[in-house]
Amino acid sequence: MPKTALHFGAGNIGRGFITPILQENGYEVALVDVDSDLVNKLNTEEKYSVNFIGSSKESTRVSNIKALNLSDSSEIQSLISNCDFVSTSVGPQYVHSVLDLISNLDLLKSINFVAFENKYRASTTAKNELDINNKNITFIDVVIDKIVPLQSKDSLDVYVEEYGSIVFDKEGPLPLKPSDVIKQGEYDYEFKKKLWMLNGLHLCLAYYGLSEKYEYMHELYQNDASKTFIDQISLEILESLFLLGKEEIEELTKFKNTINDRFSNPEIKYQLFRVARNPAIKFSYNERFQEPLDILINNDKSSNLIDPFGRTVSYLRVSVTDRCDYRCVYCMSEDMTFLPKKDLLTLEELEVVCKTFVSMGVKKIRLTGGEPLVRKGIMQLINNLGSEVGHSLEELTITTNGSQLSKMAHDLYIAGVR
Repeated sequence: MPKTALHFGAGNIGRGFITPILQENGYEVALVDVDSDLVNKLNTEEKYSVNFIGSSKESTRVSNIKALNLSDSSEIQSLISNCDFVSTSVGPQYVHSVLDLISNLDLLKSINFVAFENKYRASTTAKNELDINNKNITFIDVVIDKIVPLQSKDSLDVYVEEYGSIVFDKEGPLPLKPSDVIKQGEYDYEFKKKLWMLNGLHLCLAYYGLSEKYEYMHELYQNDASKTFIDQISLEILESLFLLGKEEIEELTKFKNTINDRFSNPEIKYQLFRVARNPAIKFSYNERFQEPLDILINNDKSSNLIDPFGRTVSYLRVSVTDRCDYRCVYCMSEDMTFLPKKDLLTLEELEVVCKTFVSMGVKKIRLTGGEPLVRKGIMQLINNLGSEVGHSLEELTITTNGSQLSKMAHDLYIAGVR
């Protein structure tokens, strides 16, 4: 009797990466999704191609698949009761919903559950959060790495990079056969390796690229000054991981070079603005930036920001708003268009970014605009940054048109602004 797999998430990762892997491992695959149009299209066409971007590798043809709508709960539960493998690529916030469907079923046999999500121990974390004790379900954690760019929804065909990696926790079973893609490893180290060297570099390059007015990631690799920065930051991140003592420098160098090759692919259009989103999360301690930085500092490694000309960066200008209460003709056009609120960093996010730069050697910060003092709640940010003056920060200043100083000058002085 053939092995069966039920995968939740028929999007680009589900169709373009997980389904071909499962079929290569002898599973008959059924896909579940909330998108009725996508489900109907899969059931009508019954096949699609996985194409590899910037590669001579031949396309993979995927066929003999079945698709179900998430609302078909009775049919889904019937399939689960008889299947061998259940997995997700739905986004970590939706894994609980999938487990609610399967955890209380009377399973006819044991199944493996794998959350192919970009989250630390996504499978066992969900199990523990829901307090699931079903002995017929084995929860397996993986570190997954695959770039699938945004693409048209008009076709079932998927365009992906050739590189792909799924590392299973070596403390658990390996339900798929080992290959160039499928491996086992020490989970915590493999997770940090990907988070720091891939996601961390991604984040650093996004902010650097935006400051240099680039739109896409690959554009940085086409400029000599940017490539100097990329080389420097890549080596610093590599060194932080090497200090963990888990892997030889030669292997980490290969991984670093592979990542940069992937990021430089002009056919994978990474929008820098999208990568730079959610800084309060991405700059938090157990994330991709702050922890490797602390490792470098604690091991007396240089953590200062160095520009492409070898100069130490110690001064940071931060625009907190593009709004102003004046309409000076040299600054604002008659039909001025302002950024929507959703595109602005919150004051909390701005504080995280500023303090991160301070931890990297920035000594002076200037808040600018527009007119910075018209930003609602701005004194919260100024007070919090001002508390660092005389400690890790030497100077906090503001560029202002002076319109608000009659009301705010005293508070600004008390906060440490000079």
